[in-house]
Amino acid sequence: MAALVLSGCNDILSNRYGMQVEFLDANEAPSAFTNCPDAQAGTGSIDRYGRIMECAWNGAGYTWRLVPERSDDLPLLLVYGDSLALESREAITAAIGPGWLTEYRVYGGTAPCDWSTNASRDIRAFRPDVVVAAFAGNTLTACTMPGGVALTGAALAELYHEHLEIIAEAGVSWGARVILTSAPVPSNPLFIDRAALVTQAAWSAAQEVASTGAAVYASDDGIVFLDPNAAAGSRRGAQNLPCKTDGSEAGSCVEGFVPVHSPDGLHLCPVGMPPSSNGACDVRNIGAERFATAVADSVRAVMADAPLPHRTSFADHPLLPADDIVTLAPARLLDTRPGGPTADGLFTGIGQRVAGTTTEVQVVGRAGIPADATAVALNLTAAQAQSAGFVTVFRCDAPQPATSNLNFAAGRAIANSTFAQLSASGTICLFTSAATDLVVDVNGWLPASTSLATIGPARLMETRPNGTTTDGRFNNIGLRAAGSVTQLAIAGRGGLSVDATAAVVNITATGAQGRGFVTVYSCDVPRPMTSNLNVTAGQSVANSAIVALSAADMICIFTSVTIHLVIDAAGTLPHGTEFGAAAPARLMDTRGTGDTIDGRFERIGRRTAGSVTELFLVGRGGLPADATAVTLNITATGALGRGFVTIWSCDLPRPTASTLNVVSGTTTANSAIAEVGLDGSVCLYTSVTTDLIVDVGGWFPHGQD
Repeated sequence: MAALVLSGCNDILSNRYGMQVEFLDANEAPSAFTNCPDAQAGTGSIDRYGRIMECAWNGAGYTWRLVPERSDDLPLLLVYGDSLALESREAITAAIGPGWLTEYRVYGGTAPCDWSTNASRDIRAFRPDVVVAAFAGNTLTACTMPGGVALTGAALAELYHEHLEIIAEAGVSWGARVILTSAPVPSNPLFIDRAALVTQAAWSAAQEVASTGAAVYASDDGIVFLDPNAAAGSRRGAQNLPCKTDGSEAGSCVEGFVPVHSPDGLHLCPVGMPPSSNGACDVRNIGAERFATAVADSVRAVMADAPLPHRTSFADHPLLPADDIVTLAPARLLDTRPGGPTADGLFTGIGQRVAGTTTEVQVVGRAGIPADATAVALNLTAAQAQSAGFVTVFRCDAPQPATSNLNFAAGRAIANSTFAQLSASGTICLFTSAATDLVVDVNGWLPASTSLATIGPARLMETRPNGTTTDGRFNNIGLRAAGSVTQLAIAGRGGLSVDATAAVVNITATGAQGRGFVTVYSCDVPRPMTSNLNVTAGQSVANSAIVALSAADMICIFTSVTIHLVIDAAGTLPHGTEFGAAAPARLMDTRGTGDTIDGRFERIGRRTAGSVTELFLVGRGGLPADATAVTLNITATGALGRGFVTIWSCDLPRPTASTLNVVSGTTTANSAIAEVGLDGSVCLYTSVTTDLIVDVGGWFPHGQD
């Protein structure tokens, strides 16, 4: 999108050099002694290095020649930004006053990485006195979506830091003073954390460049939008603010207040988001005027070597904690079936896995998984198995553990989710005990800085005769009786952290004596009216969950039917983690008798084949406004045929992946970590008509957006 702004004539340069001057494409570089068309005689161009070239007669023909540097008496302000800066462009020019020239590198939907490549060229050509950069945190421009997957959290902050630093260094290298400031603080809670994250990334970039002695400043001009009623430390903006007392806003003032944000709580035009191409607002834009005034005050302050009006201390604003998990739109990494597609065409159609074999799958470098990922959140599906069996997922540079992640039966497609550690070469290994096709989808990854401590799976409970656990406890304890609750000790066992507050577990039910369900929850809270597993006689079924631990480091397992249980742990979340474990709560139940925690999305009828249901999450079941990813348990029941369910963020296209596989006459469940859309919802696609039940078990704040 940057090319839309970088092309065309430019009044500032034309005035400064006394001729029409035009930016060339970044890959073009006219050189002296190269012929230019007669039609361009007397015109100028900016080459890729920012040099001014003039098409002039040299006695034999028209050629490009280097023009000596010129300057104006008036200082120049150069602004980089996205749609909010675009909306404020005319207001900034007015606020800075007639004693300044202004130029803008702004366009809706852009990020610093859209501008940094040409920043040195632009700044050399313009020779600005002050450079200002203000970005709100866009994530859907091409450079913020490596591999087609939008960056979030710490990865997004790193990207903004890196490219704002490039712009700042370009500015100071050509003698400009650089202000990295905040965009207007949003009032919409869905944008607050992301805006805070990229603002702090800007400040950390300013700090890094300023540490060399350069004239780079961290400002907080967007703070003028802060809601005066916001809690201490909050960066929640106001939708409306008190009118100025000097009467200058009287025409827009209603009962003492003026609107400073668009209805979306992010943009500034009070009647709606303006066009991304020109930022035009049909009415007076008080928000743009207030932001422009703040920016102009900061510019004048740095030129006078005076304190910034909205100065920020680096020490007061460290970067937000790194994410515990970075969620992704689900992407397929392996499909052994003939013609089965994957995200990049690798590991597709490689044939059924032979009983007793191990398949190594490359993960890092695919579907947006970076080199510093240490573990991934996966959804595993076994299909067209020739007999009953199981799958074990483990890191390829460690011994295969005596655990299972997925139990399957002949002829059925069965799925389960899990966390898997990556080997040093970025791979995972999958052992299959019986011949079957395998499908593997990834929906998140854990950075090295995560507080979620993954381990090679460790068996913590085995009720069957001759069962073995990692430490001999909860071993061979017999069938769990119908209606009973079993308390299972977690922390400190099998390599799990002793200060854990939640655990990642895989629950397998086998040998059921009838139809029923299993619920896993913290022993400190009443048993919720939810389920993690649905079972029938003669089947082995598995599912995973992230479960909060009780004060005694226990989890409770309720079984509605007499059954054997096997529980493996894959990791823990210690004190201080960014994960918020909630008492499981039902958010959707489409059945005619279904109930939810708040009466919403209940008894709404079967979801029809090929339909998409948007389920609103935020503010329900204990989920806060800053929840950006959630752990869900999805159950399909009463299906009218064979099919699948996919869950994903409604902000993105539906991925080629599945979360749950269903067949008629069975009740099937699976868990998933899903990214929450900007409006606080997730989408569920059903390929077959079926009832759906969705329970929430926790959330991740800050950065999964």
